[in-house]
Amino acid sequence: MYGPFRHRGSLDSRWFSRVEILGTRGRGPGQFNKPRSVTVDRDDNLYVVDMTGRVQKFAPDGRYLLAWQMPETDLGRAKGLGVDSLGRILVVEPHYSRVNHFTPDGTLALQWGTHGTNVGQLTLPRAVATNRRGEIWTCEYTGAERVQRFSPDGTACLAAFGRFGSAPGEFNRAEGLCVDGHDQLYVADSCNHRIQVFDPRRSLAAQLRSGGNGPGRTQLPLRHPCRRRGQPVRLRIRQQPDPGLQCRRPTGRNHRPCRRGPGSVQQPLEPRPRLARQPLRRGQRQSPCSKTRPPHPLRPSHPAPTSAIHRTRLSATRTRTRRTVPPSHRRTVAPSHRRTVPPSHRPTVPPSHPLTSNFALRPSPFALRPSP
Repeated sequence: MYGPFRHRGSLDSRWFSRVEILGTRGRGPGQFNKPRSVTVDRDDNLYVVDMTGRVQKFAPDGRYLLAWQMPETDLGRAKGLGVDSLGRILVVEPHYSRVNHFTPDGTLALQWGTHGTNVGQLTLPRAVATNRRGEIWTCEYTGAERVQRFSPDGTACLAAFGRFGSAPGEFNRAEGLCVDGHDQLYVADSCNHRIQVFDPRRSLAAQLRSGGNGPGRTQLPLRHPCRRRGQPVRLRIRQQPDPGLQCRRPTGRNHRPCRRGPGSVQQPLEPRPRLARQPLRRGQRQSPCSKTRPPHPLRPSHPAPTSAIHRTRLSATRTRTRRTVPPSHRRTVAPSHRRTVPPSHRPTVPPSHPLTSNFALRPSPFALRPSP
């Protein structure tokens, strides 16, 4: 028997035969307002956290069981769910820089984490995962682009690595974590458009990188699916990638290094030359690719004039706009292009004309005279 907010439907897919929709939009029991993370416990119960700051629990058949509210939501909502070695639900609060351990009935059992960028501290943690030894992995961004491994109770930091960048082992807003049955760590490096896989010794085992919308390509990966205990997720790689050789695939604006695939040629990875940014001409709009687009050969670029715009409010509905350009950028006409009239062609006035007589030197009849 399915719950009141669960529906079944057929799906045209090569991997799935049907789809089941759970929940609708709202704030009531069994409803969601922008769900952010999900996880499954040992008994296949589903836990969902949404933008209302509450965690809802559903049975394997879709029935709504219970919900609990996070104690603080003024700075931000919870994001990131997981299950620890004792079967408790892990809830990450990024804006409070802490990790909460809840029992399956919603009771807060443990809470740890302090804000900071030092090793063992947290700065906007986004996701959480647990390995076979019960150790907890967390990923962060902004203040510290890194991944840390804590003890099962969160009291000690066992390892920390990563920094901001796009090289192997570097991150740019890591949004998702997952650990498979072999304790390999999967990191969803969202702004680098790739998935990085690390073995238990923290060495980079594989790097899946390809930006775009086509099959097998990623665009801002946010979360890696959670594994179910007893069913590890395995990534089979036939050949280890050569760190000195990568391939380039022309993909338009998202031209990034990628793994060998259809339409790609393996070649040494060299830094691409950075082209000078061309100034905008008058009336030209900023383009997202203006930093790397070469100038048009038939349209030479000119320095953009610096001008000031003055707006004067005439009435409630009328505004006068006046633009002033400094003298150094004003258009001037060369002396050779100015219109000059030779003296022989200038109009002359005869001497007998009234304007050339002594009319201007005559005293005015209205001038003040001293009294006799």
